[in-house]
Amino acid sequence: LVTWWVLRRQLSPVAQTATALAAMSENRGPLQALPIVRHDEIGQMIGGFNRLLETLQRRDTELRESEAYFRLTFEHSSDALIFGTPDGQIEFANPAATRLFGYSLAEFRALGRSRILDTDSPVFREGLTQRKLTGNVVGEAVFTRRDGSTFVAEVDSVIFTSTLGEERTITRLRDISARKQIEFELRVSEQSSKDLATLLRRMCDIVPDMIWAKDMGGRYIFSNEANTRLRLGAMNNDEVIGKTAAYFAERERAAHPDDPAW
Repeated sequence: LVTWWVLRRQLSPVAQTATALAAMSENRGPLQALPIVRHDEIGQMIGGFNRLLETLQRRDTELRESEAYFRLTFEHSSDALIFGTPDGQIEFANPAATRLFGYSLAEFRALGRSRILDTDSPVFREGLTQRKLTGNVVGEAVFTRRDGSTFVAEVDSVIFTSTLGEERTITRLRDISARKQIEFELRVSEQSSKDLATLLRRMCDIVPDMIWAKDMGGRYIFSNEANTRLRLGAMNNDEVIGKTAAYFAERERAAHPDDPAW
């Protein structure tokens, strides 16, 4: 009887610890440090468990913070973010993606990338090959919305391995249609300016009058054919630009040393 009592007293902390661990493992109680009532081997064991618990709780807190930050970024990103598989299945899409394409998340999952992108185009095939070889691809592509309209997007797509060891993809899309339109209009405007400048140059070159323009330092910034050849004696208009009338006068004087008229 005495032996049983001594064993029970000795093993009581172990039984209490086992009961507490069972409750925590079955989610019947919060994860919390266990009390240390003795400072022997059993107390050391419980102390080791408490330190392990602190480490796990710290990691759990960091993981939760990381997940919360990721979710905020995912939900509030102005860029469309699409998670999927390398073969084109769509698993998740953020609100920016659903607004951009006009599909709900459920519709995205049912569609796959073939409905929003021309998967037969050479540009797509080239990008797919690059992503497979290097793990990521950056470029531009034309996408199709639910209503059939198209837009140009900047694409950044990466392949990664999930915690389950499976390959997954995350693709960022940014609609750059407005920027492309501005670039097109600028090219048209630049070409129009060049065409106008060419027209004005031809008009100036065919008239017999001498036409020129100078900067504040007296250097030519424009000269028509009549002024270039008849007045300055230059070979072409480009030769005149950046020089002064005095330069050409000195050159002619040096070319005619015996002519008192120079």
